[in-house]
Amino acid sequence: PSYKKFIKQTGLVNSQENQGFYPSWPTSIPVFLRISIDHILHSPDIKTISFKTLSNNGSDHLPTFAKLAFK
Repeated sequence: PSYKKFIKQTGLVNSQENQGFYPSWPTSIPVFLRISIDHILHSPDIKTISFKTLSNNGSDHLPTFAKLAFK
């Protein structure tokens, strides 16, 4: 509920929207049990070209990567 309220109030866009499901936490369990709690947010004037999670770098979260462009 807090995340949805934040998005509504700010008008920001989650770069993962329409890019598939990329669960990022926790890395200690199988991927199908993970949840997507790491976000890259941007203004509506920017579009997402691609979004993905990267290889585990030792954290309990997978790094996230988005390729963005101005609309």
